[in-house]
Amino acid sequence: MIKEVPEPEEKDGSEKIYRNGRERWVDTEMKNFIINLDESNSEQLNEIIGHIDFGLIINIDPYGNYHKQISRSEENPLGNLIFDAIRYNGETDISIMFAGGIRADLLKGNITYKSIL
Repeated sequence: MIKEVPEPEEKDGSEKIYRNGRERWVDTEMKNFIINLDESNSEQLNEIIGHIDFGLIINIDPYGNYHKQISRSEENPLGNLIFDAIRYNGETDISIMFAGGIRADLLKGNITYKSIL
């Protein structure tokens, strides 16, 4: 789903928000649609489907540079988990995905459908 759009030429229907210290433009109608989707599916989205005892972090590299996604440049545990799941569910020997598709850390603790999305 699209949550962000570039700064629009026409500002009608868009609003400026700040996320992660950065200015973003969002389409107000789409933002409200997503909020409604989250609210109407919150019971299922918040269902606990697993637990991990350590975080699977992709947004930090070994040298401490934050906001650098290691999933774009090297093998990592979260990528291995995702690719193993794809292989298992697809009953295949290999799986291929573009590196930019892994964008968020999976933090220590309970795993919900929402955290996977």
